[in-house]
Amino acid sequence: MPRAALASLVAAVLTAGSAGALADEVLLKNGGRLTGVVVEHTPTMLTLDVGPGRLSLPRSRVERILAGGSSLATFRERARHLAEDDAEGWLALALWAQEGDLLTQAREAFERVLAVDPRNAVARRGIGHVLFGDRWMTAEDSYRARGWVEFEGRWMTPDEHAAVLRARAEQLAAERSRVEADARAREAEARARTAEAEARRADTAAWGPVVPGILGPVPVAAVGGFACCRSPLSCPHRRGSSPPAAVTVPQPPPPPPMRDGPRTRVTQRWRDRPPTP
Repeated sequence: MPRAALASLVAAVLTAGSAGALADEVLLKNGGRLTGVVVEHTPTMLTLDVGPGRLSLPRSRVERILAGGSSLATFRERARHLAEDDAEGWLALALWAQEGDLLTQAREAFERVLAVDPRNAVARRGIGHVLFGDRWMTAEDSYRARGWVEFEGRWMTPDEHAAVLRARAEQLAAERSRVEADARAREAEARARTAEAEARRADTAAWGPVVPGILGPVPVAAVGGFACCRSPLSCPHRRGSSPPAAVTVPQPPPPPPMRDGPRTRVTQRWRDRPPTP
């Protein structure tokens, strides 16, 4: 069908649809008039969709409601007057429904066109088909024909799919290595704490209780017991042994008192002279 004729037919259907798709009119008791679509009607309230938003008003203010036709009703009315083999009429109606977001009705009209003209490109694209080579098919079938792979909701080439899987495997291996390294570090720390506790128990068993010191705990035996050795573990007088015998060191006699004067200085020089060989 020529493009100009198709455009004229679509414009005619749109004009007719606009004239037939009348909105509801609400007549108020004060003489006012509201135009929109009644979405809720109760004995006490009336809600009217006026396009940019919804308006609610008390039912007591409403005098009368004049119901108009909806877009869906207009589609059904236009479709009822179309012949089964009127491909041009169904195509124009499908395009009008598509513009009005009546997608289900638009697909229905496109399928009516394809029943008469299976190779109609506009109708094929209207139902989501693509041309692959010389055949019309769904987008999914066209991807499969190209050898693409569907992965996590999107289509990709086999190379892209392999790259994604390889990156996932590397990330998983790195995460596993990190977890294992953390586990080894925690295990080594636990072993170190266990060894330290065992060493403290061994020292306690050998030296008895400990008391706090400046540089750390100090065995009682090294403080109040045998402090004769610098290393408690190598001390021969450890717990269970006899204490070392006391050694008495003789002290030299105190020097005689010194007097002031020449004699004292001479005596001091005599004492400081080197010994005679």
